[in-house]
Amino acid sequence: MKKLLLSATAFLSLVVTTGNAQTKQISPCATYKAQEYYIQNIPGYKEKLEIANAKNAQEFESYKQKLIQDKAAHRSTTSNPASYTYTIPVVFHILHMNGPENIADAVCIAALDQVNKDYARQGSDVATIDPLYAPLYVNSNMHFVLAKKDPYGNCTNGIVHHYDENTEWDQSNLYNYKYSTVGTYNWSSSRYLNVYIVDAIIPQGSVLGGGTIVGYTHLPGTAPNTGSDAIVYNCHFLNLTDARSLSHEIGHWFGLSHTFGGTNDAGVICGNDDIYDTPATAGFYSTCPNYITLNDSCDPGHRPNMQNFMDYSGCPKMFTQGQTDKMRFSAESATANRNYLVDTTNLVFTGLYTKSIVSINPNTNDTIFSYAVAPSATCSPVADFYATKAKSCQGQVVAYNSTSFNNTTGLTYSWQFEGGAPATSTLATPSVTYSVPGSYSTTLTVTNVAGTSTKVRTPFIDVSWHVDQVAYPSMEGFENVSYLLPVGWTSINKDYGSLSWQLANYGSLGSSKCMILPNANNVGMTLTGKNVDILETNQFNFNNTTGITVSFDYSYARKPGVTGDVFKFEYSTDCGGTWTAMPSSPSATLLSQSGGTVTAPYVPYSQSKWATKTYPALSLGPLNGKSDVKFRFWFQNDPTASAQNLYIDNFNITGTVGLDELENTIGLSIYPNPTTASSTLEFTSPVNAKVNVTVIDVMGRIVEENNFDATAGALTKYSVNRNATLKAGIYFVSLSLNNQKITKKLIVE
Repeated sequence: MKKLLLSATAFLSLVVTTGNAQTKQISPCATYKAQEYYIQNIPGYKEKLEIANAKNAQEFESYKQKLIQDKAAHRSTTSNPASYTYTIPVVFHILHMNGPENIADAVCIAALDQVNKDYARQGSDVATIDPLYAPLYVNSNMHFVLAKKDPYGNCTNGIVHHYDENTEWDQSNLYNYKYSTVGTYNWSSSRYLNVYIVDAIIPQGSVLGGGTIVGYTHLPGTAPNTGSDAIVYNCHFLNLTDARSLSHEIGHWFGLSHTFGGTNDAGVICGNDDIYDTPATAGFYSTCPNYITLNDSCDPGHRPNMQNFMDYSGCPKMFTQGQTDKMRFSAESATANRNYLVDTTNLVFTGLYTKSIVSINPNTNDTIFSYAVAPSATCSPVADFYATKAKSCQGQVVAYNSTSFNNTTGLTYSWQFEGGAPATSTLATPSVTYSVPGSYSTTLTVTNVAGTSTKVRTPFIDVSWHVDQVAYPSMEGFENVSYLLPVGWTSINKDYGSLSWQLANYGSLGSSKCMILPNANNVGMTLTGKNVDILETNQFNFNNTTGITVSFDYSYARKPGVTGDVFKFEYSTDCGGTWTAMPSSPSATLLSQSGGTVTAPYVPYSQSKWATKTYPALSLGPLNGKSDVKFRFWFQNDPTASAQNLYIDNFNITGTVGLDELENTIGLSIYPNPTTASSTLEFTSPVNAKVNVTVIDVMGRIVEENNFDATAGALTKYSVNRNATLKAGIYFVSLSLNNQKITKKLIVE
């Protein structure tokens, strides 16, 4: 997984150079890019957005008039008459695969401390703010505090670590927000400001140079669903003043636009944020010019507020009074339940405040309560774990690792491995083998002085059998498949409800069947996930096999203008637990050369539309001697465009089974080869033996088979294609001698 190393703040480091000398541009925010995507792909979202924006604008205008009246009535000596502090309960959801993205709690704590300094006008660089705008930067009286109670009412430190592959976050997949939905015991956005910390954000729309997104969120009332009313943030931008990008996203979450308007493209066209004290501007991208000489043609005569947190400049330092008014308005508004979030009732629910009875009116039975900041507490640990793989083979090692969180000081571990050896362990990172195939549960209990927690996953590990040694070639032309898939093959569809791999009634080399991924008109990134489809083969045993070659036929076309499809052909040596790309695997671009560019659903009626990919023995050395090998075809649509149909046929594996000495011992030969008619298979068996000779074509069909006895020490001859009925082509002649098998290639001209 490629990591991006930064040396300065997220705003300053908008253009960086990676280790391979490629320039990558950083997008500080993708809020409006995501919004554009939802407008195009979610029916009714545009109307929802327009209604929410109009409602917020109208209500904010009324709020501003009230502020003007309040200021006149109180004659406040400060520029900010608001004295009530809004407390916002925050929870960080760290999504990780137990890599560097599983950041320490201290990083989140420090980042939130920087956010609070930004909102309280306590930044270390306040003295360097443009004097024209410095008086407008006030304490917002908005304080962000890590939640102290989870939705169950249990003690939490407000930082939750989730072992979750969605750390490679897809902006289009609204189901990724599974921890902040309105479901029972979820971290609802009406109770918590949820911040998803991820390793990378897959963009919607263009990011110049294929760059990196820092974060994004939704303005109040504009989230596509309740779960997505949260902030998503790149874990590599939380350190030191990088966290000011988080202050930026929180500004969006409380209703602020960019100073240059509702776009993610700074420095392009003049825009404004409808805040009375931020002049119109095109915005600044990764620059910090001298504010004294600065003049913005978007608002002649008015110096732009370049140092604003909601700009993209290289020196963000402040909010204005008008922006503070807008954020406090959002905190008081019923839109998206922001007012409930900061209500004392919710602050008690999230553990930030305690509630006690002061008195009860004996006449009315009305109860008077008092509220106080809740004291800090030491929470019990929360057990969690992962394994290096969820699938394995009998006898292979599975490594486990505790990813427990909340309080890990002085933890002890108690593991239980159903069906495993050992059956129990007290290590933090035990290794386990499973001798009997099946599906097994795993249990972890962690304990320290603060308490005990148990995590059970059932089932958690799937263990497969070894397969017996087989003769090669092994061929699958799908001709004998009567329903869905060949025996042992699996179709994996990660986007539920969409079509996946299935049989088609035409194939390569004039055959009648093949496998098709009917992807025509499917859009890559749908609301149900990345459009990834996998066709996985059965298991192969190469334990006593050398000279392995693999080939398959394919046919594929692309829609005009589509370039982002991804194809991979991979192998696994642990029953599908982990996968490795085959060397020189054809890309989707190479695949499309077979069918070209086609708008209508693609069908390869012509044999010229098929091509063959062959992996020679020289490139497959890592598979020699392996006993638990699987292959798979992996395809993902272009993220923003519709795809085409993909066809696979004639999956073939050849190899030599057994020791070369066997072939030498029996003096095996086949001649003439090539031949225009019949050939003679000749050998001498050292013992009396049962013999089977099978001839197989390149589509895996048995075209000739015979059984007979061989006498010890006697020369045995067998005529292959005795009646000269085989068509010109390549065939594989398999000789089984008392269940020891050898395969030879035969060419008929």
